[in-house]
Amino acid sequence: MSRQFTCIICSFPALLAAGVLGVACQPWLGRVSDTDPETTTEATTSAGTVVTAASLPTTGDDATTTDGGITGGSGGACEPVFTVTTHACPSFSEADGLDGKLIRICGIVEPTTGIVTIRAYKSDGSTFGNRPYQVRVSVPTDVACGPDTFFFDISDNAASGVGTKEIDFTFQSNWTPEQVEKGYCVTASTIPDDLGYDPDDPRQQSWWWSEKLVLQRTCG
Repeated sequence: MSRQFTCIICSFPALLAAGVLGVACQPWLGRVSDTDPETTTEATTSAGTVVTAASLPTTGDDATTTDGGITGGSGGACEPVFTVTTHACPSFSEADGLDGKLIRICGIVEPTTGIVTIRAYKSDGSTFGNRPYQVRVSVPTDVACGPDTFFFDISDNAASGVGTKEIDFTFQSNWTPEQVEKGYCVTASTIPDDLGYDPDDPRQQSWWWSEKLVLQRTCG
């Protein structure tokens, strides 16, 4: 298959009706090296920028063990309070459908436990087809989510509501002792039935994406 894929998916209404995530025209440029995404050490972004392992952003790492306390100003521990500071429901993020930014999200958090619920719908109002969806975690100041950041850790991949116009994720946020802020986005993967699907390209694991919801942890 050619390494360039002209945006012709918009010419196939049947694909859109089948739930192929709406009008998601993509240039399909800048493939990463054809290696396992967990061991990729060098990649080329769609902008032509070479990314090495040393320059990859530090993810939020929601695979860590939940820490019961947070270091207070005096050096002692205090009970944490969790707050969504960016895109708290009912205020959804923006999505224009360009470059894969198709998903709008908002979130709520249980203030004492850090259990997060993220709601997502598509900017074109269509239903979520049967494909993998993920919540990915990173540092809020890292680069935007999307195909070039397939390596962001996955916090949750068990969406409810697939086949409807809204999907939801509910999961426990986990923190290392010094962490005070995380960014969460929702991504969607391509599948073999999609036009231009390439199983050797790990970028397709996060081809459609949202802005980041920001979650903070402070002393109560």
